[in-house]
Amino acid sequence: MEKWAAIDIGSNTVQLLVTQSTVGSQRAEVEASREKDGLPLFTEPLFHALHTTRLGASSTPNQLAAERVADTLAVLKEYRNILLRQEVAAVRVIATSAVRDATNKDVLIQAVRELCGWQVEVLSGQEEAHISFLGAAEQALKRNARHFLLLDIGGGSSELIRWRDGLLNAVSANVGAVRAQMAHWQANEIERELSAVIKAKDDDITAYVLGAGGTITTAAAILLGCREYSREAVDGYCLKAENVDELLEMLRPLSISERCAFLPLLARRGEIIWEGLLILRAFFRLLSLPCLTVSAGGVLQGCLLDLKQRGLSPMNRIDEGKGLR
Repeated sequence: MEKWAAIDIGSNTVQLLVTQSTVGSQRAEVEASREKDGLPLFTEPLFHALHTTRLGASSTPNQLAAERVADTLAVLKEYRNILLRQEVAAVRVIATSAVRDATNKDVLIQAVRELCGWQVEVLSGQEEAHISFLGAAEQALKRNARHFLLLDIGGGSSELIRWRDGLLNAVSANVGAVRAQMAHWQANEIERELSAVIKAKDDDITAYVLGAGGTITTAAAILLGCREYSREAVDGYCLKAENVDELLEMLRPLSISERCAFLPLLARRGEIIWEGLLILRAFFRLLSLPCLTVSAGGVLQGCLLDLKQRGLSPMNRIDEGKGLR
């Protein structure tokens, strides 16, 4: 099976995932069954990379700053070289909130095409929620969970996805860790912004609750005592509401520079971890949730699973010249 890759140009980070479809007759039968039921197909992760460019951080609202665009392009050039070395056949390149909301998004999109030959797909909030669900909920679906919620906190936006018996409902709020930090929102402002979009439902209390995104996985890593991020360690961790309060109390007296120096895994996320945790606490309060299960999956896995479900391959083919053929 050929290798596929996904690149997510987010508001805080630019991430790369290289995967290969699983093989074997038993797995093929399972995948065929799940495809019939409209559920995600499995992929095998081979390589993951992450760089923090904070594309969503700009002194001018809804404008991509030139220096942030330059940093993002440098990362994409590095990723393209990695894909060539790893003999990846094709890549899907997506962009989320920061690019979606930018009035000058075409500057980045055209620059990526010229530098790498790649077409960037700018996802709507609903599309982002859908593919985040596919990636983050893959393990829960393998366990045949029939009803759950997914909270996904990003840099520019946050999503709440409800899934029950094959029906998916998603809402996206322009409340993300980078956006909140740039706007200097306090806890009450974050909760007010989020509550305008996020509403609790009576049957939420019966759902299996998942959480995804950098804030949630980083919180789990800190609580587990990890000095550096470990996908394997945080996946499946039970994160409680009181844990979030404990982390906020621990970080409250620290300046941004002190938060960044607190642990190696906060070196680049320390700038926005406070706002991310305030968003998470607001989710817990608005939905009356006691805890959630951390998912290390997310939009990267989901955008490839989405293609597999639809019988498509990534539009950007990789070669020695430009990436798009």
